[in-house]
Order: sequence, then C-alpha cells, then structure tokens
Amino acid sequence: MGIPFGIDSIDEDFYGFQPGMLITLMGRQKSGKSWSTIKSALEAWKEGYTVLVFSVEMDVNVFRQRILCLGAGVSPSRMRRGRLFPNEKEQVREFNKLLTEEEGRFLISKKKAGITVDVIREEVAQYNPNIVYIDGFSFMVDAKTGRMTSDWQANENVADALKELAMEEEIVIFVNTQVQEKQYMPKHGIEARTIASGTGLLKASDLVLGQNKDGDDITINCVYSRYEWPDTVVIDVDWETMNMVSTRAKLEDLNV
Repeated sequence: MGIPFGIDSIDEDFYGFQPGMLITLMGRQKSGKSWSTIKSALEAWKEGYTVLVFSVEMDVNVFRQRILCLGAGVSPSRMRRGRLFPNEKEQVREFNKLLTEEEGRFLISKKKAGITVDVIREEVAQYNPNIVYIDGFSFMVDAKTGRMTSDWQANENVADALKELAMEEEIVIFVNTQVQEKQYMPKHGIEARTIASGTGLLKASDLVLGQNKDGDDITINCVYSRYEWPDTVVIDVDWETMNMVSTRAKLEDLNV
C-alpha cells in the first residue's frame, strides 16, 4: 500500500499513491477540495509519512485553522467565530501538540500565491518530504512564461514540471484545481472536459479525481487513471465534528 488518500474505498481500489506520481483533485468552487486535501495530508502524516503543504490560494493561518478543526474534530464555523466549548478548545490544543511534537513531519510552507515549481523544488530539497500537497494549482505561476496557470501554455508547463519533480525526487505530488462551471453537467458529475484553463494536469497526472458537493455530501469520482479505476464514492460530512464517512456509489444513482 502506498500513501493513502484517506478515503478507504478509493485507497482499496487504487492501492495508495506511489513515489513519482502526480495526483490531481479537480472540482467546482466551494466543493470542499481544500478539506479533502487536508484530510489526505493528515492521513499521510498519521501513517508516518513526512508531509509538505503549500496553501497557494488560502491564507496560511486560515489553512492552519482548518487543519486543526479537521484533526481535532471541531466545528470550523464555531472555531472561526471563537465559540468553541471548553472541551473542544482542549481537543484543539491536544491535537496541535501532537501535530507539532514530531518536528519536521507536518510542514506548512509560508510561501503564498504566485509560487513556482522552482520554489517547491527548493523546499523539497530542504525538508525531504514523502508527499507534497498544493492547495490551489490555479494560482501557481510558470517560471518560463511568467504567467499564471490560467494561461494554457503556463498550465501545461507547470503540470509537466510537477510531474518531472515527482519522478526526480521519488515523491508524490498532490494538487487540487478548479473546473469550468459553464462546462459542468450535473448528470455527468465532474468530467475531463470541465477542467479549467488547460489540459496539462490531465496529460501529466497518474490519477485525476473529480469532486462535487451537494448539501452536506461530497461526491468523488474517477476522471482519469493510468492504473486502477476507483469507484465513485459519496462522503457524508458532519460539519460539527468533521467526521467523514464514505460509501461506494454509482454516479447514475446520485442526485448531483
């Protein structure tokens, strides 16, 4: 078994992420891509892997708060408003202590929007992670063209460079990115044609997953795979406790 995504049925089908792989999670805005990325990062950390996370789209402090909510099992909404109960505050403190006591195993980069693959390469050389998570591929910049990945050529250049980095360093790189709302068809779920800006990630990735959110449920389907083809899953999220329970499902049976 390789590094887990953190969704049991997907891990059973795909057998984890192996060194050299580029993994993409694509989805509509506000579909919970960051939450799934954080869940995967925490599961990898729990399994003993060294994790390096880049929050390209979100403020680092907000991103860290989400990590603590998911890890401690408390409401993100009430934490943001400062309304956690005393026992929940203690849960957060205990989890934060656990997360930081093994120095250098769960790392959050201080780099922000506009980062390049060269920046990621430097931190990989410094921290030697097993897996790198990039929350916000759409906000990365291509060093060759100087453009963001909303440009198709920059999109392809950055995707190719990430795959090259994964193979050179024998690590896993996991990115999330947005899809085009105008191309989204509810009855089909997330498809390859809905990916935004360019097809670089579709060409370079070993596994592409599509994520959608309907109420409290998150649906993840396989868009593309070089290896095993994971079944579609529905994840029931309790946003008060951040408990995520997944079940296998067929997309045609879903109301999405």
